[in-house]
Amino acid sequence: MKSLFFRLMASFLAILLLSITLLLFILSTVPIVAFTAIREDRPQGMAESFAKIVVLSGRAAQSVYLTGGQASYEQHIHELEAVTGTNLQLYNRDNISLSGNKLPSNHELLVEKARKNKNRTIAYWKDNRINIARSINDQHGNEHILVGLHRMAVPPAITGAHDLPFAGRVLIFLRESNKSLKLVIAITVASVVCFVLAKTLTAPIIELRRKTQQFAAGDYATRITRELRGGGSEIADLGRDFNIMAEKTETVIRAQKRLLRDISHELRSPLARLNVALELARKQSNETLHAPLNQIGKESDRINELISQLLTLNQIESGNVYLDKEVFNLSELLIAIVEDARFEALQLGRNIKCDALSDIQLEGHAELLRRAVENVIRNGIHYTENGTTVVVTMAIHGDVIDIMVRDFGPGVPEESLHHLFEPFFRVQYARERRTGGTGIGLAIASQALRLHEGAIVAQNHGNGLDIIITLPYCKPKKNSKNT
Repeated sequence: MKSLFFRLMASFLAILLLSITLLLFILSTVPIVAFTAIREDRPQGMAESFAKIVVLSGRAAQSVYLTGGQASYEQHIHELEAVTGTNLQLYNRDNISLSGNKLPSNHELLVEKARKNKNRTIAYWKDNRINIARSINDQHGNEHILVGLHRMAVPPAITGAHDLPFAGRVLIFLRESNKSLKLVIAITVASVVCFVLAKTLTAPIIELRRKTQQFAAGDYATRITRELRGGGSEIADLGRDFNIMAEKTETVIRAQKRLLRDISHELRSPLARLNVALELARKQSNETLHAPLNQIGKESDRINELISQLLTLNQIESGNVYLDKEVFNLSELLIAIVEDARFEALQLGRNIKCDALSDIQLEGHAELLRRAVENVIRNGIHYTENGTTVVVTMAIHGDVIDIMVRDFGPGVPEESLHHLFEPFFRVQYARERRTGGTGIGLAIASQALRLHEGAIVAQNHGNGLDIIITLPYCKPKKNSKNT
C-alpha cells in the first residue's frame, strides 16, 4: 500500500475500529438491566427481563463448580458481583450453598418459592431490588436453587426507551444487537468516516501532483487552482510556492526561447553576406586557398543548418506550427527517406536497410513527420560503426504504428537515454563533434511527434541503439514491402 490515500484511510480505520471496540467492551461491562429494563412498561417487566440473564449466569456457575470445584465457583460468583452488581448463590437440597455456607434468612422465602414452583422463575421488585429464584439442574441431574439479588441503579420511574435521549436509545440498540450486526455497523461507520477524512486530506496533494506532472510535461502555464491555494494549511502554502516557482520558470524559459529566436534571426543576414563574400574570395583566389575557403564554407553551412533547426524547434515548441493535416502514404514517405539517406551512408562506408509495410495511409503533417523520421535515421547513420547496416522497420500493434531505427554503434549510457531528446544534449562532446551533430535533430523529432499525439523512446539493444517512433493508427495493413 504505497498510496498516501490508502495509508491514511488504513490508519484512521484502525484507530476508529479500536475506539468502537473499546466502546462496545465498556457497554458489555455495564449491567444489562440498565438497558433492557428501560424498555419495559412496569418494574415487574424489568425484573422478568433481568431474571433471564441471572438464570444463564447461574447455569454457568454450576458448570464452573463441576469443573473447577468450590474455589473456582467462589471466584466466579465474586467476579460476577464485582462486574454486574448481582449477588448470586446456589443451594443444594440441604439448603447449604456451594460455597459451604448456610441459607441466610433473606434467602429463605425465595428458596421456598422456587422449590414449590420448579418450572417457573420467581422474579419481582422489592425495595428497589430485583429478587430472583429458580430451580435448576446440572448435567448430572443434581438440583440446585438459584438465588440472585440485584439492587437497581435505574429508578423504576423510567418505563420506556422513548423517555431517553437519542444517545441512550443508540446505546440500547448497540447493547441488544448481536455481535455480527455490531461488527458490520462498526466497520461501515468507520469506513465511511475514514474515507471522507482520507479523501479530504489527499485531494489537494493529488491535485498538486497532477499540476506538477503537467508542468514537467512542458505546460509551463500550469498553476494551482484557487481551491487548493485557499486556507492557511501547509498544503496551501506549498501550492502558492509552486505557483511562484512555475511563474519564474516560465519567465526564464520564455526569455531563453525568445533570445534563441532573436539571435537566430539576427545571424541570418551576416551569414548570407559571409557566403557572398566567400564566393567572391573563391573566384579571386588561387588554388592554394581553395581548401581553407572550402572549410570555411562547410562551417558556414553548418551554422546555417543549426540556425534553421533552432528556428524550427522554437516554432514547434511555441505552438506556432499550423498542422494542416492530410492523408498521405507513410510507407512511400519512409522508403523515400531511406533512399535519400542511403547515399550519405555509402559515402561513410555504411549501409541502410528498410523493411516497411506497404500502402500505409496516415493522417498528419507529412513534411513535419518527414523531418522527424529523417533526423532519427541520419542520427543512426552517423553513429553506427563502419561496415554495418542501419535497419529501419515498420510494424503495427493494435491502434499504433511503430517505426524502429536500429544502429550498431556504441550505444548510450542508461542514465542518459531519457535526455537524448533534449535540445543540445550530447552524450560525449568529442563524439558529437566527430559526427557533426548539433544536438537538436532528435529534439525536433520529439516535438513533431508530440504534435501528432505520438511518442519517441530510445533503448540499448546490446550492440547499439534502438530509437522507436510511435504514431496513432487505425487502418492496419498486412502486406509488406522490402527494399
